Amino acid sequence: MKLRCTTNSIRIRVRKSDLEMLKATGRIEESVGVGNFRFRLEIWPGAKTLRAAFMDGLVSVYLPEGQAADWIDSDQVGMEALWTSDTGAAVQLLVEKDFPCVHTPEEDLDNTFVELSDKSC
Repeated sequence: MKLRCTTNSIRIRVRKSDLEMLKATGRIEESVGVGNFRFRLEIWPGAKTLRAAFMDGLVSVYLPEGQAADWIDSDQVGMEALWTSDTGAAVQLLVEKDFPCVHTPEEDLDNTFVELSDKSC
């Protein structure tokens, strides 16, 4: 799982193995070796749209259960929403399947969703 954050934007890219884990357990989580910083993608039955939260060093992005199931088992590349945080900020959320990057040919292609193509990161 990869996390990319820019001003008012959170983007998560998941590999095939991540999707298998998400489907089996309802969540995937990774940590970064900086303090207690972690990020999680979780299927949430109560969610109506993508949403996010940050607490105790954990960035969580929640997927609506029905939409997540459709996305996991289809050719659909991603899910996207403009979410309003508790502080009132509009945050763009994007969760997508990971495709190989053209500028990193040494990447493990077996764990991405297509053969090397002209897709970029």
